[in-house]
Amino acid sequence: MGTRENMHSMKNEMVKLLFDRRVILSLASLVIAAMILIACNSFIVSASSKTKPQTYKYYTEVRIGHNDTLWGIANEYITDDYDSVNSYINEVLNINSMLTEDVHYGQRIVVPYYSTELKQ
Repeated sequence: MGTRENMHSMKNEMVKLLFDRRVILSLASLVIAAMILIACNSFIVSASSKTKPQTYKYYTEVRIGHNDTLWGIANEYITDDYDSVNSYINEVLNINSMLTEDVHYGQRIVVPYYSTELKQ
């Protein structure tokens, strides 16, 4: 009977060793996965934290040509600094004390624009 108990005891030890090995492998896999996630996250954060270049606001005078519209001029001069074309047009209307979006050939208007170049 002693041999049977020894075999049973050895079997229990082998099962325990296999279980311990699986636990260690699982933990190692989790640690590796966590390290990969942290590395990917830091890469994404560093890519998104690149600063936008400094921009400066300027104004220029535009002479209205044949078939020009305020919307066409806005699309030519607008930059990403504005939320929408509507907000840009509203600023142009305000700068020029205009009540409507109507423009006429030969008319001169002032429009804002942004540039990364610092002009003196």
